[in-house]
Amino acid sequence: MQSDRPTASGRIAGALPIVLCAGLLFGCASSVPRPDAIGRGDYDAVRRYASALIQEEIERSGIAGMSIALVDDQKVVWADGFGYADREGQVPATADTIYRIGSITKLFTATAAMQLAEAGKIDIDQPVSAVLPGFSMRSRFPGSGPVTPRLLMTHHSGLPSDILHGFTQAHPASLAETEQELRNTWLAYPPGELWSYSNVGFSLLGRIVEVAAGEPYAEHLDRAIFRPLGMEHSWISSEISTRPGSAKGYRNGHTQDDFILRDVPAGGMNSTVRDLSKFLEMVFADGRAGARQIIRPETLHEMMRVQNAGNPLDLTYQIGLAWALGPVGDLVLPEGELIAQHTGGTITFHSQLIALPKSKLGIVVLSNSQAARTVVGKVAHAVLKAAYEAKTGIRPPERHERTADRRPLPPELMRAWEGEYATGLGYARVYRRNDEMRADFMGWTFEATERERGILGLRFLLLGFVPIEPGELGQLGLLRADVGGHELIGASFGPQRLVVGEKIEPVPIPKAWLERVGPYEVSETDKSGFFVPRALTTDGRYLYLNLEVKHTVIPNSTLKLPLQPISDDTAVVRGLGRGLGEVVTAVREGGHVRIKYSGYLMRKEGEPDAPVVVHAAAPANAGVKSGL
Repeated sequence: MQSDRPTASGRIAGALPIVLCAGLLFGCASSVPRPDAIGRGDYDAVRRYASALIQEEIERSGIAGMSIALVDDQKVVWADGFGYADREGQVPATADTIYRIGSITKLFTATAAMQLAEAGKIDIDQPVSAVLPGFSMRSRFPGSGPVTPRLLMTHHSGLPSDILHGFTQAHPASLAETEQELRNTWLAYPPGELWSYSNVGFSLLGRIVEVAAGEPYAEHLDRAIFRPLGMEHSWISSEISTRPGSAKGYRNGHTQDDFILRDVPAGGMNSTVRDLSKFLEMVFADGRAGARQIIRPETLHEMMRVQNAGNPLDLTYQIGLAWALGPVGDLVLPEGELIAQHTGGTITFHSQLIALPKSKLGIVVLSNSQAARTVVGKVAHAVLKAAYEAKTGIRPPERHERTADRRPLPPELMRAWEGEYATGLGYARVYRRNDEMRADFMGWTFEATERERGILGLRFLLLGFVPIEPGELGQLGLLRADVGGHELIGASFGPQRLVVGEKIEPVPIPKAWLERVGPYEVSETDKSGFFVPRALTTDGRYLYLNLEVKHTVIPNSTLKLPLQPISDDTAVVRGLGRGLGEVVTAVREGGHVRIKYSGYLMRKEGEPDAPVVVHAAAPANAGVKSGL
């Protein structure tokens, strides 16, 4: 869910959070080189190269299984599986193995919405309330525009990234219940202002789909998309598949149950590489599948048109309607060749789907291992470049990112960077140490060096002083950008640059908030989440909300989110980017104060767990409601 989780869709899956994943810290280059030359139509050479590459990655990373399909227009030119769908049962992975595909589901939710738009049942530029009568959310942005289906599909809606409470639980809320929860939730940003990946935004879009269609979301996708495309092994569910032919999930070499998902329109699809190939074939046929027009050509072209051109806070990041657009990672193709793609991930499943509409070439890679989090993209990019050469006769360039070296940073760059930042990983500090520049966040220390003009690279400092070559971390660049009065920190992955945080200064902390500092608890049923609030803390300069990180690639750590109080009862998570801008409120019931954040209701340790009726205070400088 971009991944798509609070593992699959949480903060650690988006933008800068990729930095911290252990696989990025110690990754290494493949020893399987792309063939020196691949002849036109020589997909056998592509297959041999891909097979060797996948086998090496499986063995090196301890991946249980992986499946891949390569699509040339209306033909699957190669589909296969490697490793095991079930390692203990010695069941091999095949092209028909069923996987959880995570956030690739969003492409199908958006496609269903656009089908309904063609039928006149949804106007994607009208407020959400046009389909969901009376729907509105709390807003602190007077005069801002409405949330629309288009903004939901481009992650510009201003909705929070997630409602963390209830993201995963044994009996997840329905889409109708999630809609009701959102009516009492605050917008994080003015609609249309910036890209901020939102799983709960796609749950709202899924609710719009089922209301407009007049049938449950999962049933509608089966009737309107899966069956017409012949996707016989694809369906929507809050749980991973247990049907025959399904892959088990693996983490650290052992089987592990994946989470039960509330936001199924954001990541609740089970499928196979062969079924997903049929979706790609439809894309390459301008929306047709056999004799049936699944979606009109002009609608499909609109979905793959850059929607956020001219949004300065998005830097260079490009998105269509659900489709991420433009170069990704080391997949850089000749000018004029559009790259449209989506990733997905859960605790144990990871996926990548890429389409090249101009060349009518596409790839799907699915895996059932946590260790494959970065590998599915690496394999997809490498194999697609080889296939592009086989189809077009043009050899895509290799993009060799210059990794961070130890040359001294220019003094002016160090001065510009020094300071404190609010990011999706919480509070971060950039500072000088002698002639070096370092960055601290989440208890880790990185050495910063200039990788190219104005862009920093990072080296992980083991134990705070031993530099470790960062593998894939070396492909990441960090940059500063002054936009609209904001001193932004951006992440650079090749040509793509997007906002992941903002420079901050201390602000006065009202006495009312200082009195609330201390450890907090949530009810026992709420402790299974991915990010669980644990405390309000202060260092005398900033007020922080501390979140315990659980079940992710960096478990048992703490996010310290700097807060900016805007009244005695309301504070905002500081910074710009995913997971930021969200509202924290204090409510009083029965002589006690409760703290409400992302659906959680927190009580001070030792206080009774009495039920309370929550009446969230409105910020003093804003209206309480904004019609959507």
